[in-house]
Amino acid sequence: MMTQDEVDLVLTRLSADCDAMTAALVDLEDHPGRRLLDGAQLSGVTLARWTAAKAQSARLWEDFERYRSILDRARQVRARRGRPGNPELTELTELLTGRVVERSTAAIPLPQRALTGPATRTERVTLPELVELMTSSYHEVAEVVADSEAIWSAFARRLDRAEDTARAARALADSLGLPDRLAAVSAELADTRLLAFSDPLSLATNTHQPDFCRVTRVEDDLAAAHTELRSLARLREDLAGQLARATAAVRKVATAEADAEAARAETEARIGAPRPIRLASALPALRRQLDLAARSGDRHDWPGAAEHLAGLAGAAGAALDRAASAKDSATALLDRRAELRGRLDAYRAKAARLGFAEDADLSSLHAEARALLWTAPCDLPAATRALNRYQKTLADKGLQR
Repeated sequence: MMTQDEVDLVLTRLSADCDAMTAALVDLEDHPGRRLLDGAQLSGVTLARWTAAKAQSARLWEDFERYRSILDRARQVRARRGRPGNPELTELTELLTGRVVERSTAAIPLPQRALTGPATRTERVTLPELVELMTSSYHEVAEVVADSEAIWSAFARRLDRAEDTARAARALADSLGLPDRLAAVSAELADTRLLAFSDPLSLATNTHQPDFCRVTRVEDDLAAAHTELRSLARLREDLAGQLARATAAVRKVATAEADAEAARAETEARIGAPRPIRLASALPALRRQLDLAARSGDRHDWPGAAEHLAGLAGAAGAALDRAASAKDSATALLDRRAELRGRLDAYRAKAARLGFAEDADLSSLHAEARALLWTAPCDLPAATRALNRYQKTLADKGLQR
């Protein structure tokens, strides 16, 4: 049996707990997440969890009423006398520590009943046990409410920004005559918004944080579409300028190809082998692309014009590279001949220093190499072999001295 002081101490603590529970339950009822969950058309994971949480919330209030009812009874017993006697202390001990809280009554399954036993089973707990059960239920309900509100808020901010971008992009698309340009990403944005507000908990990570993967994809698609539309708008405003720049690029290719052809012709006149490669002109294809771009612009087909201009820019760059490479290849053959001529002169000067200026073998080999190198068109492989024979013979004679 509890003493008077123990009873008063427990009653004080339970009264404070009752006030705290009242405030916590009211805060849970008034939480923005609770209002959102009650007002939304839920689906999926959120619907399942909120259905269970709502049942627990209702059970919480029922348990709270049981708690308060037992506490009120204990207060009434304690108020009977300033100094409670044994009857009051016995009753208070039972109320404050005994299994006096009746939570539920359930039918006992037929196979588990005794022939003379009861047909129902009543769950009874102590006040501390009741508080422990309520605390567990409270945390479960609060988690669903708080997580839903946090995910809603996080997605709402990003989805609102995405919708702003979509509106600007749609206005631009309409002005360009491309109303369907954003159909797919707009539908995805709408689906994502619907999911975020009907089933927010399906968009949470294992750590209860918002999983933004889906909305990030929508944002990326919107940004790409908006960037493309802005580019098309710039093209519309400056079509003449872009066509002029494309025309200049085609002229530049024409000049580069002409330079490459001139170098090839010059080299072909002077070098017989190997023959310089004739460059296949890119100009016909480039001019077709330029014409298609201009026609697309005339039809206000801005995506078509952009595609042709982009293709032309890439092809023109590649054509310039090919023309420069062809010119370099042609002039490289002339440079090779000049190098071989210089080496032949250097070997002959060395032969003179070694006293072989009148050597018949070297004179014959020199004449052969010189004839090949100074005859047009020049056979570079044959001249190289003749030069190598001259150099080897000179080296051998030098070693014999």
